[in-house]
Amino acid sequence: MSSFRSVNFPNVNFDVIGEIAVEAYTSMHKDLTDDADCQFSVTSMKDIVWGGDMMVEIVLQSTLTPSHHQTLLAHFPHGRPNATSRAAVGMAMLAQRAGVHVPRLCALAEEFHKKIGAEYILYVKEDGTSLDVAWPELSDEQRKAVMKRLAEDLLKLFNHRLASITTTVVPPNYSEDPDEPEPAYLLSRPFDAVPLLDRWPQPALKTTQDYLEALADRILWLFSEGKVNNPWSLGWPGKVSLSYEEKTAIRETWMRLRQLIPYYTGGKFIPRRFKGGAYELAVSLLSDQRGFGIVHTDLKMGRILVNFKDGVLQPLVITGWEHAHTAPLWSCARMPRWLLPDNWRLEPTPILEEDRVKMFHAFYNSIRDIKGPKPGAHWVIAFALGQQERFFEGLIGSHWMFRDTVDVGIKMLKESWELAIPDEEFPIPVDEEWRADPQPSGHRKFLQAPEEKHQEVMDTDIGATEFEVVVTSSEQPATASVIEELNAFLEPLLESAPLLEPTATFDIEIPSTDRLATGLGGGALSKAKRYVRRTIFQFIAPGRKEG
Repeated sequence: MSSFRSVNFPNVNFDVIGEIAVEAYTSMHKDLTDDADCQFSVTSMKDIVWGGDMMVEIVLQSTLTPSHHQTLLAHFPHGRPNATSRAAVGMAMLAQRAGVHVPRLCALAEEFHKKIGAEYILYVKEDGTSLDVAWPELSDEQRKAVMKRLAEDLLKLFNHRLASITTTVVPPNYSEDPDEPEPAYLLSRPFDAVPLLDRWPQPALKTTQDYLEALADRILWLFSEGKVNNPWSLGWPGKVSLSYEEKTAIRETWMRLRQLIPYYTGGKFIPRRFKGGAYELAVSLLSDQRGFGIVHTDLKMGRILVNFKDGVLQPLVITGWEHAHTAPLWSCARMPRWLLPDNWRLEPTPILEEDRVKMFHAFYNSIRDIKGPKPGAHWVIAFALGQQERFFEGLIGSHWMFRDTVDVGIKMLKESWELAIPDEEFPIPVDEEWRADPQPSGHRKFLQAPEEKHQEVMDTDIGATEFEVVVTSSEQPATASVIEELNAFLEPLLESAPLLEPTATFDIEIPSTDRLATGLGGGALSKAKRYVRRTIFQFIAPGRKEG
C-alpha cells in the first residue's frame, strides 16, 4: 500500500501507525485463535467519522487467507497530554465492568509517540451504525427498542458506584491485563480548558462540596492576580484579550457562585411534602450517602452504535469514554441532550419533534419500569429532584467566556429558590443592575440573547417532561368519578411539566370531595382540581410557574 496522508491528521506518520496496527492485531488474533502462522498486512487507510469522532480506518488482510479482512480504527483523543488517552481506556473498562458494551481495544500509546507524532488508541471496528445515521431508516418499534436498551445502559452507569469523583485511568505502560485501574484525577472538560492544561491535573475529590468548590476555584486560580503570566491566554476566539475590569467581573461572579455551594450539594430542594421513608430515600440519592455513579457528558447520537441482526437489536456499543467520569447521582441522572426539546439541544439531530416526544417517553418509561434491588425509580428520583443541582453545576462549571450568561443564571437561581423555599431568603444579594460593566464581549449571540436563550446555553439538562400522575383517594367508591375526571384533567396540565413519576410512595392522595366542598365552600370538582394542581406543582422543577 502506498503511503497514506490524512486530511484530518496531517502531522501523524501513518506508515508507523500501519506497522503498529499489523503487529497489535496479529498478536490479538493469535491469542484468540491459536493461529500462530497468521500474518496481516495493511490494504487501505481512509479518514472517517466513527463513534462521533474523526478517526482513520485501517483495513488489514490476512496473508494466508486473502478473504479474511479486519478493520481497525486509529483514534487521536483531544485533551490533556499523557492523560486523556488513558482516561478513554480506563473509563471504558469501568463502563464495561458496569455491564455496558464499549469498543474493543487493540493498542494504546498513552504518551506522545515521537515516531508517530501523536498519542493514539487503536480499536477493532465494531459492527453497527451510529444512531444519527441509522435513525431515519429505523422503524418506530426499532427506535423504541433502542431507547429501552439505552435506558438500561444508563441505569447501569448510574448504579456503578465509586467512593470519589474521579476519572478512572489505566496506569502508565498499559498492558492487556492491568491491575485495578487507579483513580487519581478528574479529567473533565471544565478542568481541561486552555490554559488549565498547563496546570497539574485536578486530583480526585471525595465529596460533592469538594467537587463544586474545585469548579469554582479553577476560575479563581486563573483570574487571581499574577497567576497567569500570559494575559492573552485568557481570551477566546473573537476576544483576544481581557481588560482588568473584565477579569475582575469574571472573578467576582465565580466568588458569588462559591458562596452558594453549600446549598447546592444535594437535597436542599426536596419538596416538603416528602415525609418519613420517602424523604430519607430522596436525601440518600441526592447526597453523598450512596457514593458516585458514572456520567457520560458527551452522549450524542453519533456515540451510540446500533446493530439489528435478523431483526433483533444487538447490545449497543457506546463510545467517547474520555468524556466520562464519576459524579454525584443527581448529575448522573440526566437525559441525553438529543431527547430534549429543540431549544435545549446544542446540535442538530435527525429526530422530528413528534418522534422526539415519543422517544422521550419510551426512554423514560423504560428506565422507570426497571425493577430489582437497584430500580429505575432511584434514577427517576435523582433526575426529577436534582434539577436545581444540575443547573448550578452547569453554571459553576462553565467557561469564563460565558460570564454574562452565568450572571443571568444566578438571577434564575434566586427565582427558583423563592418558588421552592419562599420562607427562606436567597443567600446572596441579586440585583437587576448588579452586573458590572464592561462585559466580556465575545460570543455576542449568547450575550445579547434574551434570558430564555441564556438558560438554553447554560443547562441542557432541564427540559419538558411528560409523566403520568396517579390520583387516589381514601374515600369510598363514590369519589371514583371525581378521581377519573381529575386524571383526565391532569393530562394537559402535565403536558410540559417535569415532575417526579409517582411510585406507591409518591402517589397523590386528595382529601374527600366532602372535605373539599365543606372546607372550600362548594364546587367539589373544581376545588379538587385546584388542590391537585397545587400539590402537583410541589414536584415541578423550581423556576416553573403554576399555570
